[in-house]
Formats: sequence, C-alpha cells, structure tokens
Amino acid sequence: LGPAGPGYLAVIDLSAATLAATNVKLPDACRNPGFVVATPSRVYVSCAGSWGTGDGKALVVLDV
Repeated sequence: LGPAGPGYLAVIDLSAATLAATNVKLPDACRNPGFVVATPSRVYVSCAGSWGTGDGKALVVLDV
C-alpha cells in the first residue's frame, strides 16, 4: 500500500451559534497527516508519509 493522499484540517468554531466546520487543505506533498499541535499563533501538523519525492517525514507549520 502506498501513502494516502493529501490531508485536511477541520477548523471548528466553538463560539459560533451553530456548529460548523471549515476545511483547510494541507500542501499536496504532505501525505498521511497525523498529529496536530496548536499554539496561539501556529498549528504544527506531522506528515508521516512521503514528502514530495522523498520517503522521509515532515512537519507543516501553519500561521493562524
């Protein structure tokens, strides 16, 4: 089995009157996203599958 496709993060606004989620697409090169760590200014996502043409692991950093 090869790595899964690019991933998405679901952003859920708990303060909204109705529950709704917004999808944030991760870079195409990030395969099999896994763990997520959030800080007040950034979100870190681990990519466990191939990154681009390599077979290593990677980390995506998103500014909020």
